[in-house]
Amino acid sequence: MKSKRWVLLLSGVIMIFLISIYIFNTNKTTHEFITAPNVFNQDGEYFVYFWQEDCGYCQEIEANISDYEDSGLIPLYVVDMTKAANLEIWYDWEAHHEANDVMIGYIEAGEEVYEKEPDLYLNHPEIQYDIIINDDQIIAQHQTAFFNPSPTDLTSLDIMTTPALLYVSDTTQLVVGVEETLALLEQYK
Repeated sequence: MKSKRWVLLLSGVIMIFLISIYIFNTNKTTHEFITAPNVFNQDGEYFVYFWQEDCGYCQEIEANISDYEDSGLIPLYVVDMTKAANLEIWYDWEAHHEANDVMIGYIEAGEEVYEKEPDLYLNHPEIQYDIIINDDQIIAQHQTAFFNPSPTDLTSLDIMTTPALLYVSDTTQLVVGVEETLALLEQYK
């Protein structure tokens, strides 16, 4: 009698486990992935969503993206920015910092010596700066990307962070960030 109960109990646990796996897998939206070389090669009017699996902001809007994929007015393609085929469209932050970072001081005898006032950078109305120390130099690190909001080909497309969303039609529009992505999607629901 005891062995019959164990068999029934074990069967019930296995059944619940299998049903859970089935429900989890059938409720998941499958993205239609493309690679960077195909971003401007789709037909008609469409969106391209630039995404990374480990991106916290991408996870924050995953349900919105899935809902749009299920019921949006125009197709939405996804580019996984962690894949080798897509690395070419990442914004070149290294070149950006080389061209735009400003040395504002140095470390001497363990003390910070400023040649330029850090608040001029930290309180800049249009550009975000971080103050960092690198090799005894105090640097105002320029954190605002210069990107083309209307790219028309891969050479003019720079993805500086995810999430980002590109609308492609007769015109193009690239937006970056959670609120901006959701606002653009909302226009085509």
